[in-house]
Amino acid sequence: MTDNNNTIRALFLTALMVFSVFAGTVAFTGTAAASADSVSADGADLNTDATTNITVTNTSADDDSVYVVISSDTTYQSADDTLLDEGDANLVGDTFYLNDTDVSGFDTGTLNVYAVSYNSSNESVSTPAASEDLTAWNNATTTFSVSSSATSSDYDADEFYSTYGDLSGQLLWGQSVAVDGYDNGENVVLREDEGDTNRTVEQLSADQNGVVEFDTSGLEAGDYFIDDGTTSATFEVAVQTLSAEFDDDSVQNDEATSVEFDSNRGTYDVNVSAEGLDASELANLFTNSDFDNVATDSEEDRITLEGVNDGVYDTDFDGVDTGEYDFQFEVTDTDAEASDTINVTEAGEGDAELASGTITDQQGDIVEFTVELEETTTGTVMIGSESDNYQANVSVVDEDDDGEVTVLFNSYLAGQSSGDVDADQIVSADGDEDSATLQNQDNDIQELGDLLDSGDYDIRVSPTAISGADATNAANDETDIGTLVLGERSTDEMALWRASSSTISDVTDEDAEDQPAAVTSGIEAGLVTQTDYIAGSGSTSDILIHQVSASGLEGVLAATEESGATNQFVEALGTSINLTIEEADSSVGNNEDPTTVNVSESTDAFTVIADSDNDQYFLVFDPTQASTENGNFEDGDEFDVTLEVVDSRLLEVDPDTAATPADDSDDYQEVNATFGYEDATGSFDDPTNVTASEDAMIEGETNIAPGSELGIQIRSGDDTQPRFINTASELVVQPDGTFNASFDLSDNAAGDEFTITARNTFADIDDADGNIVESTDTATPTATATDGTATATATATATATATATATATEADDSTPTETATETSTSTPGFGAVLAVIALIGAALLAVRRDN
Repeated sequence: MTDNNNTIRALFLTALMVFSVFAGTVAFTGTAAASADSVSADGADLNTDATTNITVTNTSADDDSVYVVISSDTTYQSADDTLLDEGDANLVGDTFYLNDTDVSGFDTGTLNVYAVSYNSSNESVSTPAASEDLTAWNNATTTFSVSSSATSSDYDADEFYSTYGDLSGQLLWGQSVAVDGYDNGENVVLREDEGDTNRTVEQLSADQNGVVEFDTSGLEAGDYFIDDGTTSATFEVAVQTLSAEFDDDSVQNDEATSVEFDSNRGTYDVNVSAEGLDASELANLFTNSDFDNVATDSEEDRITLEGVNDGVYDTDFDGVDTGEYDFQFEVTDTDAEASDTINVTEAGEGDAELASGTITDQQGDIVEFTVELEETTTGTVMIGSESDNYQANVSVVDEDDDGEVTVLFNSYLAGQSSGDVDADQIVSADGDEDSATLQNQDNDIQELGDLLDSGDYDIRVSPTAISGADATNAANDETDIGTLVLGERSTDEMALWRASSSTISDVTDEDAEDQPAAVTSGIEAGLVTQTDYIAGSGSTSDILIHQVSASGLEGVLAATEESGATNQFVEALGTSINLTIEEADSSVGNNEDPTTVNVSESTDAFTVIADSDNDQYFLVFDPTQASTENGNFEDGDEFDVTLEVVDSRLLEVDPDTAATPADDSDDYQEVNATFGYEDATGSFDDPTNVTASEDAMIEGETNIAPGSELGIQIRSGDDTQPRFINTASELVVQPDGTFNASFDLSDNAAGDEFTITARNTFADIDDADGNIVESTDTATPTATATDGTATATATATATATATATATATEADDSTPTETATETSTSTPGFGAVLAVIALIGAALLAVRRDN
């Protein structure tokens, strides 16, 4: 065969799409045409849903071409014809083969095929004249019956690659293959392509339909091709692998498990069978699985899972008889198969218990408790009772199969109907896997006109599941009971802390649940300190932290449905919570308006860290991001901070409302604090005297927050040789406000001078002079009695990270008369004073003893 075969075939298919009535005769230029010997087709009945092969035999010695016309009538109207020339691939000896002739365009009934041979010396051939009678041709004719019923064949075309061209480039996984387009009885060879060589696998013979059939299931993986001597079509054979395993070796007959499929093939269909299970029972196992289709075969007691991909599929063994089942998984069109065994056992009675018998919380908070499930993944929780005039019936499902469900119960939203809030806002499960669903939200026993009262409530649990509001059966089957102690909520106090921006950045970089612990760690390390002021300069300042102690706020914040404590707090402002930051009256000058933070426009200035377990909320405030009215923060200003709880439901002053302020501000609950604002400053000792050593210490102090970073640079004076510049970076302000750095001045000499400069800080720290001196040895202070007969000497020394050095000298710089040196991390600012007091005390004691 050659590509001309396909060309002629395509031309012929095109010719078959239009049908006309032919009449008259055909005229040829030159020698008169002679008739072909015969016309035949594969089968006397043609099908409109298929193709057929038409054969024209022409044995006239002088004739080497055939002109063919196909018509559903005897009158010619259009060129539904084809010219078969000598040398065409369809010409074999004296016979022309028109393979895969499409008759789908013909009406059912009669189909006529006319053929006339003509001599190659003819320069052209004319088609019949319009409306000529085709039966007047001196030709070979045959008539076929065209029906709409399928013709019988030796193979199912739906299960094979049925055209030669379609096979080329295909990836086969062991399927049976039929390739048409050959002559009846024609031999071809199936070869394996081994690169430079090829190996004969099998010689194949075409059947009466010109179809070659073979099975690839027995072939090794590799490239193959069919060779008919003139053409070849290369395809690849791969061996499909399959594994199918249940997630559990054993399952109760009221439980679900899963089966995992894995194969080197993309998508495939799998037959599933198991002795002892019929087709309908097998289908029930996979009811909730995500297959394209689950087909049942009752005769074979199996199902077919269509559209299987690698992955995990759910199987539900609810109601399956106990016993051991061997499952067989077989790919429908390859030899790939797998098996696995699972043991189905009797369902347990099930049990549900509370992890803690007593749960304590406050009105308005989210109550959290855990239900432990055994021999079941479902259960029921009942919060309250008829005697409490409130009962929440909750169904729980252990979706992740870890034996427990943690229930979150919003006591602020409890008792509100579906017209006000959704059920999943009142009750939910902790985490993304499990579920807890409030089933009776709109029952009378669930509807309250006010906040859920403080008091004791029963929490009962049962392994009996409910699917509606009625929990009677679950109540009759309760297996544990506990107590929810719901205390009165309160708004208690506000404390102020400050920290550097870098410290706060480290805190807020933690996950939300770890941030409260990070604040506590900062307090313990002295990086977050209690304060009554903050320091700032221009666009930079300390960070102020308002620690609010209040219970019952957790539920109202969650009711905003915002994500994260900060967004929840911002959303609650103005409806449930008020916050004001305003300059104190004592700080406002004559005829001035107080400076005020516009909180509603300063939400970017706040970050909220919620420690709900301990009823603590840290409102982290960055003054540089705040929007102010009537001026900015200035040195010496003092500000009053007030947080008010105004939610009418929390205050229990306005029934049937939620997240709205109470009508009367006298009902508000508030906490407050006061802080001052200072310009950020600092200083070095001036002058600073050090020796020419490897660890000459330069020290300073500042009013900015501990944990703030800065640098120190020392630069030699113009008369100092050799010249030097040394810089220490990333120094940290200590809890007592000091900072220091060590420099190597061992190459310098007494008399050298330098300048000390603070760098990379928002604090205004003046430069200081530095001198290298012979010695900074500390003289021991003495106290002497008035009569000069008794002398007491006391020396106080404490060692710590922060170092402060003070030196006092007489006018003569060369002779130090008194030096006090202290190194301490004890209470900032008190070490030197205590040392002096100790010395004086010792002296007085000596005088007293002398007297």
